[in-house]
Amino acid sequence: MQSGNHEFCIYCANAFLQESGLGISDETIEKPLHELAPGRIYALLGTLTAIGVLFSLYLYLRQENVFKPAPPPGQSYVLVDTSLRQKASLDSPPIKDLKPSEVLDVTDYAVDAAGRRWFRVSSQEISGYVLIQDVAPPKTGHPEKGYALLRQSLLGLENPEVVPEAGEAVEYYQRRFPANPHRDELIWLLAERTRSLARDPSNRKALLASARELYGKLAEGTGEFAEPARQALAQLPSDARGSKTHLIPEPAPMRLNIIGGEAGASQAAGSRQMTGEPVRKVTVVSRTPLVVNLPEGVEVSPGAVFQGVIEQDVRVNREIAVPRGSLCHLMFTEENSPSTTGALSASSIRLTGVVLNNEIRRVSALAVRIEVPSRQMTGGSSPANAPAPQLPAGTRVTFRLTEPLVVPQR
Repeated sequence: MQSGNHEFCIYCANAFLQESGLGISDETIEKPLHELAPGRIYALLGTLTAIGVLFSLYLYLRQENVFKPAPPPGQSYVLVDTSLRQKASLDSPPIKDLKPSEVLDVTDYAVDAAGRRWFRVSSQEISGYVLIQDVAPPKTGHPEKGYALLRQSLLGLENPEVVPEAGEAVEYYQRRFPANPHRDELIWLLAERTRSLARDPSNRKALLASARELYGKLAEGTGEFAEPARQALAQLPSDARGSKTHLIPEPAPMRLNIIGGEAGASQAAGSRQMTGEPVRKVTVVSRTPLVVNLPEGVEVSPGAVFQGVIEQDVRVNREIAVPRGSLCHLMFTEENSPSTTGALSASSIRLTGVVLNNEIRRVSALAVRIEVPSRQMTGGSSPANAPAPQLPAGTRVTFRLTEPLVVPQR
């Protein structure tokens, strides 16, 4: 058969009819691929290669965005020796022991049948539940999920010694989300819990002062909690009335052997010594700097908590007050700010606690500003997509105390 428009096969270039008068011109014959000019072949291969590279890059970037783990809603650390449990119940078997100052990622919360509150946390790729009162109130970078986690932590606040950590968590939330409608509710919850915990006579005065300050912040505004805060301020007992209302017998004086500290404090303690009473040794660290070393690199992120170790023994009058290797709890306290050099940025680090005798001792020290490498941008990448700066392992930071650190020697 002969096509109406073709005199030869378009695939092999053979003529349909081999008769005289039906010659096929060379111009109408399409050459096979292997007979094409080398330049055209190379151009075709180059185009296909470029398309393949671009497609592979697209798949890689898409996979990075899909599988990149999202940051946790909150981050906290362990306050006391506790257990990570498989379910939110005291009957659930423990799956891991948690030590003080161990950093945890907080992802969710739960309330069991008995009304106990639990955080779902992750520790070294192991997930489980831990009682809310066993961990510090979480720092959060998420406005809604973080609010829910912090709210549960405040509702479960039972230890007066954790009130300062709760205040820091609420303040951090306010700085991160100043226009968030939940901020006043968190302040109100913290004020209510602080006033409730002020029933403890040991630190009643400080707790009442803290509650009064929190109520005052709300009373100055015009929000939902402004009027309840004014009423709470009017009903809040003064320090004088509070001391008369809760009359307790004065505890028997304890014989103290104070090492270091101010002379006035030592004399005051000595004047109360009585014979035949047990002796308790207390070391006071006031002027000795604390040198902290980072055992591993850490990503610079506002509000992130991480661990360090005391690099050398801290001695007071030849007595070791803080032994070398003691774990420390540190935190980045603010956003990075540009340094005087373009390749560096500055960030502040706070030392908030030292683990001594398996207990976290709260530390008040000056924040230290440290320069870290800035985000390095490659190609057309934006600063937001550039790798976050990191503090390398082995970084040494020296902290100066603003208040004495009292270390009981047991």
